[in-house]
Amino acid sequence: MLSLITKIKFVYPSNLGISAKTGCSLFALSGQTTQATVIFAKALNLSSSIKELDTRAEAYAAIARAYTNAGQTTEAETARQTAVKLAKALPTDAKKALTVNYMLSSISQKFLGANQVEASWKTFQEISPAGDDYKMSNINNLVSTALALGNLLIAQQAVDLQYGYGNPDLFLEQASRLAKAYLDRDRPIEAIKMLDRAATVLNNQKNNDSSRITSIVQLYAKAGRIDAARQVMAKLPNPIPSNDTSRRQELQQYVSCHTQRL
Repeated sequence: MLSLITKIKFVYPSNLGISAKTGCSLFALSGQTTQATVIFAKALNLSSSIKELDTRAEAYAAIARAYTNAGQTTEAETARQTAVKLAKALPTDAKKALTVNYMLSSISQKFLGANQVEASWKTFQEISPAGDDYKMSNINNLVSTALALGNLLIAQQAVDLQYGYGNPDLFLEQASRLAKAYLDRDRPIEAIKMLDRAATVLNNQKNNDSSRITSIVQLYAKAGRIDAARQVMAKLPNPIPSNDTSRRQELQQYVSCHTQRL
């Protein structure tokens, strides 16, 4: 395996990431940390010689991901910062699709694809206001991944940012998921704060999706805020469509059930 790894040409960022990750995983298991260090040193040396800034940035980002997989967080952050610096050094050319914000967005998404949420979030925040379109298109994935991995701190920060973009449907979806995650971890105070913000968004909307309302009502009831649950339930369409009658009755029963538990 060692001969195979050392024969890999570090030309493309994907090769850099795969070879470094494979080598360090192998040597970490066998306790040969010196061998892992050699592989990383070679990857870093060859990355620094890449002429194209975008390719060099991707190479350092790949190395950062490999460092993280190897448990070397300090080195991973240094490589990530180098990747960001190189991405920001790209020349500004409106005629080119490859812009600084595009590059930062791409790097952030690749960290996210590796389930490295902290690195993804840090890189995401480097995108300038001119790149809000990239942020809006990526933030939903970031929140979802952070929630899936149980990183509620970053999920909260990302949802806060999402709230500022003024897309009520996306915010309500992720706010409900975050509130549920807080409740599942017995953190009702944070859950209620998030639900209160979601309820405010609902109150400012003329037309609301019944499923969004139902989700918030159920979460309020689970958090013990029966009064708030009933206030939000009043937002359901009236008159009630015939196919929604049973749904409302079930929701009322759900709230009543939690009322009895208090």
